[in-house]
Amino acid sequence: MPDIGYLHDPHEYIKASWEFAKQMKLTDRSIKLVMVGEKPEWNKAILDKLHPICDYLSLHYYARSENDDYANLFDHAVRMEDMIVDTKKLLDRYPTRVESFDRWYRFPPRQREIQIALDEWGIWQHQSSDDYVADLEAVFNWKEALLVASMLNVMQRQSQTVTMATFAQMVNILAPIFTNEDGSFCQTIYHPLQLYREHSGNWKLSCEAESMMLLDGDGRATVSACLDVSATYHDEKSEVIVAVVNRHPEQFVTAAVSFVGPGSLEISEAIELKCPSWVTVNGFAIADQVTRMAKTDARYDSERGYVFPPHSITPLKHRYRIDE
Repeated sequence: MPDIGYLHDPHEYIKASWEFAKQMKLTDRSIKLVMVGEKPEWNKAILDKLHPICDYLSLHYYARSENDDYANLFDHAVRMEDMIVDTKKLLDRYPTRVESFDRWYRFPPRQREIQIALDEWGIWQHQSSDDYVADLEAVFNWKEALLVASMLNVMQRQSQTVTMATFAQMVNILAPIFTNEDGSFCQTIYHPLQLYREHSGNWKLSCEAESMMLLDGDGRATVSACLDVSATYHDEKSEVIVAVVNRHPEQFVTAAVSFVGPGSLEISEAIELKCPSWVTVNGFAIADQVTRMAKTDARYDSERGYVFPPHSITPLKHRYRIDE
């Protein structure tokens, strides 16, 4: 649909969107339409008029370090989740199914509730250089990889609404893969993207976590918890996966894990993703500093506790079949 960068007036955007929608839907009725989202007042204005044909509302979120404070970096995951939750409240105002739609349009309205397409998300660090291209060719450290994992947890927790998401970008520009004429390397942020792709389920499970809060450089509590958690179920593998990010830079954290319903599930495998420190980076002349260890002998202790290493990402996998 038309780009908000081109049409700044919502009324002009609505008019252009109807024209695009008619041409596209009359060509192929199966096309799904994504409307450009922005600030809440913009979103409400366009949805009031376009909600019958809006399959997705697009959102963007780029995390930016405002200072060197370690803990405050993770506030971005909280802000992103708040943005999604607030947008979902707006979407809930519109009917799940469109009952009244003029048949003279000659194409059907949307067939289900409006969903969110987080079609640009990532980390965009504004560096001090005057070279815009160099600023976009950012090198990411391990704490930023922990933020990427936290943002993936957000999307898994909110996956009933966020049904489409795109990391921006993939190669060289704000990217997990860096190349030049001599070769390539995977940045630290590549590894959580790969880990979650390989070890997440296709069903979201509800989960709750209680954790101490991270402290900022002045010793004050931030809005970000030390442990960040999401849970999924893989129906083909019959696995319950609990993904835990320990965002503390120094402390091992022991957490008790309990399940409602199935009883005491036992760990079948724990996969720990770690780095020497939270400021570690990868590079062309540097061996990959990120290590992945699969622990098939991992178990909970007698009090259902598991020790999560500092600045680590750990999916805990459990064999269990959830019947329909």
